[in-house]
Amino acid sequence: MDWEFVKEYLIPPLVGGVIGLITNYIAVKMIFVPRTEKKIFGFTVPFTPGAIPKGKKRLAKSAGKIVANQLFTKEDISDKMLTEEIEKPLIDRMMDILSEDIRNTGEILVGNADRYDELERSFTELLTEKIIEAIKNMDVLEIIRVEGGKITKESLSASRFLSLIVSDRIVDSIMKNVSDKMEVFIDTCAKDMVEDVTGTRIRDLGERTPLNVLEQAGYDKEFVRKNL
Repeated sequence: MDWEFVKEYLIPPLVGGVIGLITNYIAVKMIFVPRTEKKIFGFTVPFTPGAIPKGKKRLAKSAGKIVANQLFTKEDISDKMLTEEIEKPLIDRMMDILSEDIRNTGEILVGNADRYDELERSFTELLTEKIIEAIKNMDVLEIIRVEGGKITKESLSASRFLSLIVSDRIVDSIMKNVSDKMEVFIDTCAKDMVEDVTGTRIRDLGERTPLNVLEQAGYDKEFVRKNL
């Protein structure tokens, strides 16, 4: 074979092919590896991580948009999921749950009866604290002293004899004493009384169904079913 022919027509394509193979291999490897950033003496090695790992968040976001906007649109999901065959059993099951006692439903949601009882006690204590706090913030004691004094004085003024015997100063003194006694009562006894009443109401509520509660609020079963 003529060397000149080989040198001119065979070697250049062969060398080009080898170079292309090597460069393509390096390029493909640089797309996927390394998967993590590499550092030497605290400096980031150039081209690490690879192009795909480096842009995985951007690629994932773009892929998500493509899936959401082109492959599975909201309309597609609605058409598939909200058919009568699927919708009716779901609504029936939800109506069944709403027809069960709140306590039974609560025990299923939280896992067991003990956990439900613990949450019920916590809610009762929290509600009791809020009620006592509201009573104190209303300044009930001052209302009792002032308004009670006004009512008492108005009642006494209807009797000339009593109005002569019981002066405004005596009424104010009595109402202050009542207010002081009420303050002591609130501090010592009100919490237990409010907690007892609140706990009873919550337990009574637990024995009712959500549908009962909704019906008392003016929403019947048909309204609930249509709006599920």
